[in-house]
Amino acid sequence: MLVALCPTYRHPELLANSLALWNLQDYPIDQRKLLIFDDGQTFQDKQEGEGWKLYSAPSRFSSISAKYNFLLARAVGTLKPTAILVWEDDDIYLPGYV
Repeated sequence: MLVALCPTYRHPELLANSLALWNLQDYPIDQRKLLIFDDGQTFQDKQEGEGWKLYSAPSRFSSISAKYNFLLARAVGTLKPTAILVWEDDDIYLPGYV
């Protein structure tokens, strides 16, 4: 299982774009999972879709490292990843994307 970690903070527009790009990847969807963590109170509840899961926190974490540790604990504890990568909410992952 390929697991991507995506911390975010109050960027619903960027996150929507990032999730759309995640869904366009050609790696099989049943073999990858995008774990998203927002600590900006943007989303009320945990949300999930095919190939992704969003966690939300009611208060701001102290650092980006704390966010990654939160996501990593969920990845290792439930998904048993064979590879872990960073998926930033403001990066573009398609050739020729404008």
